[in-house]
Amino acid sequence: PLVSGGALWIGTTSGVGRVYKLNATSGAVECSVETGQLIDSSPVAATPPGGEPSVYFATLRKSGGGTGFVLAVAASTCRTEWTFDQFPSTVAIWGSLSFALDANGSGRIFFGTSNADEAVYSLDARTGSEIWRYKTTYAPGDYDIGSGVTISPPRVNGFADGAAYVPSKDGSVYALNLTTGSLLWRFDMTIDAHV
Repeated sequence: PLVSGGALWIGTTSGVGRVYKLNATSGAVECSVETGQLIDSSPVAATPPGGEPSVYFATLRKSGGGTGFVLAVAASTCRTEWTFDQFPSTVAIWGSLSFALDANGSGRIFFGTSNADEAVYSLDARTGSEIWRYKTTYAPGDYDIGSGVTISPPRVNGFADGAAYVPSKDGSVYALNLTTGSLLWRFDMTIDAHV
């Protein structure tokens, strides 16, 4: 769950999939929206520059097919603002979503996807349009990005554009340019597998 602005936001992993906004004090349902997909990831709340207060969720794919997607809902009404599902293959998303401002001051949403996409994405937080995508591995296998993206803001830790850090099931941790999506470095965690 996510607590934001006096509300508790939750997504369901049963039925048709639904986002609920509950009053954090009383537990009363303030609004909800059906997603049609199950939700297993943690949401994030943000007000992107030029936008309105929003809560962002990601979904799993249905057992019968389809693909997961990311959606933004208005914090005041649960109205769906946008959805993003433009993936090159069927994906599920269960890692937490992250929000950050890039070096230009634009709000971004970051997340990783399951195999066979196995990529990290940056979306415009106001419109849901893709800013960049970084494919973590091209080796055959099951190399999900199963955790959230950790953010280092612009002009911190020596990176003017900021950095996005993400581990992959391929055994590596990737550091990506937060603003452009280019690879800063990659650390192979399997080198210590013998220890």
